Amino acid sequence: MSDLYEAVVSITDSEKAHAAFRSLDTHLHLRLARLSDELFAIYRVATRDEPFDDAMHSVAAQLSISCGQCLAMSYDLRCGMSSAHRFRGGSLVESFGEDNELWVLLDEDGYPLHDGERYTVDQLDDNEEYDCIHTGVDAGLLALGVGNPPSLSALIQAFCYDELDTEGEHTTAQ
Repeated sequence: MSDLYEAVVSITDSEKAHAAFRSLDTHLHLRLARLSDELFAIYRVATRDEPFDDAMHSVAAQLSISCGQCLAMSYDLRCGMSSAHRFRGGSLVESFGEDNELWVLLDEDGYPLHDGERYTVDQLDDNEEYDCIHTGVDAGLLALGVGNPPSLSALIQAFCYDELDTEGEHTTAQ
């Protein structure tokens, strides 16, 4: 099964996160969840056949007005896409994607050589096998100031498989 998600995260307190979530003006079905003590996420509830929606950037812009800054993240395993867009005060200030990725070679058994040389996407050799160890989302989380960023697998479990306690829900019926 292919994993994909759209989410917006912000470092904030519970009161601000809940107030910002309640004030959102969007047609999207969203959930609010806590990833850590001060890292809150608003993620889109959608089926795998629904395309990504640019309205998530509007959600991020709205949230950044209330919370200072936030990160809109998109991930799609089907095509290897991982991107993030940082918003501050209602405006896009920085984007992360393929140009921010770091790759390592795989050993003869197919395991990543984490202690080996790191490569950017334009340095990859078509005759070698690699694993991406730092994605656009990872770069965005670091730029946002997340000290101990959640792993890709933790984000997938949270947003694709609803393994977080939901603290709020916004549906189109609201």
